[in-house]
Amino acid sequence: MFTLVRRAWRYLVFALSGRLSELSDPRVQIEQAVQEARERHRELTQRAASVIGNEHELGMRLTRAAEETDRLQENARQAILLAERSRAAGDEAKARSYEESARAFASRLVAAESA
Repeated sequence: MFTLVRRAWRYLVFALSGRLSELSDPRVQIEQAVQEARERHRELTQRAASVIGNEHELGMRLTRAAEETDRLQENARQAILLAERSRAAGDEAKARSYEESARAFASRLVAAESA
């Protein structure tokens, strides 16, 4: 029984000492450092891709918002022009309708510009 324990102890010591010498081997340390650098590079690459994707998405949103504000400005301008023409023609009801449309476009324009 004692011999069995002693033999197991020797195997354990041998296994641990072999593992410790392996860990202290410069080649193993370099391989571990390279592996850590690869993992860090992969993480940074994923983060960079995410940032670039977000930037592209925000650029598209900004372009759409600018187009929307331009369209709303043009619609409001057109509604005011039509209201003036209707008033000049003597159609006050139509002129009020166009003015209400212009107000609606203006309020949507303010909301779009604040967004």
